[in-house]
Parts: sequence; structure tokens; C-alpha cells
Amino acid sequence: MKCQGCFTKAELKMSVEPNDIAYPTRSIVEVTYAPRKSRIRKGHTLPETKVVWYDGDQQPPAEIMPQVVATLTQVPLTGCLLIGTKGIMCSTNDYGQEALIALNGETKVRSTTKHPACKALGSYLPRRKEKGELGQYGEFLDAIKGETPVIEETHSRCYADIEHSVPMLEGMLVGCIAQRVPGVLQWDSANQVFVGNREANTFVKPYIRSGWEF
Repeated sequence: MKCQGCFTKAELKMSVEPNDIAYPTRSIVEVTYAPRKSRIRKGHTLPETKVVWYDGDQQPPAEIMPQVVATLTQVPLTGCLLIGTKGIMCSTNDYGQEALIALNGETKVRSTTKHPACKALGSYLPRRKEKGELGQYGEFLDAIKGETPVIEETHSRCYADIEHSVPMLEGMLVGCIAQRVPGVLQWDSANQVFVGNREANTFVKPYIRSGWEF
């Protein structure tokens, strides 16, 4: 499966101790998502979006998340920060189990399970409890057995199926190559190549030793 038009470019913004055998010890990479159709809001197009990836001990500046710092007293050591037109959402762990939200004008973040704006939306997607069940692993096993309904947005029995995971992974891999090759890299997702950059393309499908082909 190819991620048609998901990513347009990636750029290494900062690198510490680059080398020829591994990734830099610290780096900042910016990946740009192209405008794309929303899977949730029919007929709605999502705008171009920039994702900044902080690797090593790098962190986003506290100034862009004052509500988070006011609540937690520091920038989280890991997680994801989403900055939108109506506010911010912040996950403070690697897998998004919990999230905090603050709308414009609010001075602190609150859990998405307690914020009035989130409660007003309700829940329309099937949820898996993490305690007492297998969570996403259980969802995967049930999908294999065909015991759960097909979800309209993903055309699958799993919410995070290949229509979600392939574009997400492609963006990560494009970012990994950007860590190795300085400059702005123009990515042609449909053809799976970097435009006009031979060095970057050597990493798309590198030399594989005999017996380890895929």
C-alpha cells in the first residue's frame, strides 16, 4: 500500500554528532503532510500540516505549551503535542493512552475524560479497556477471528488498520532518512522516491546482505 500524497517533504533542522553508521545522538526533523481528505468529516479537506520530531534529549520550547507547563510544572519528557486553531492537546506518554487538553483562553490543561468540551462530544468509536482486557492486542485478535463489526472510517475491524498505520510509518521512515541526509528532501509518495536526491534514495531500499532479503 502506498501513501498517496501524504508527505511532501522532510528537513533536518538540527543534528548533533551525525555519523555514517547510526543516527545522530540528538536531532530535530520537520515533516510536512500534504492537504488530504478527512476520513471523519465527509467532504472536508485537512490543510497542510507540519510535524516536528524531537529526538534524543531534545524538547519543544516551553513557550508553545504554557498551559501544559502551568499544570505539570515542566515540559513532558515524552509524548505528542498538537496545536490547533481552537487550543492544544498533549499526550504525555509514548502510546497516547492519556491526553490533556486546553482550549484557547484556558490557563491549564485537563484530561480529555474530564474536560467539558470533550464530554459534550460523547463517544462514537468502539473502545477497548486496558485494564482487565487485552486492549489493542485484543482488538487485533478479535479482528482475526472476525468477531467485531467493520468500522466505517477504516473499512476494517481494527480502528488503526493499514490505512492509518502505513501513512504513519511512512512518515517516520522519511524522517529517519532526513536524519541522515541534510537539507530539504522532496518526497514523492506515489513513486516512493526522493525527488532529485540520489543520496537520500540510497536509503529507501539499501543494499541487503544475501540471506536477509525482503
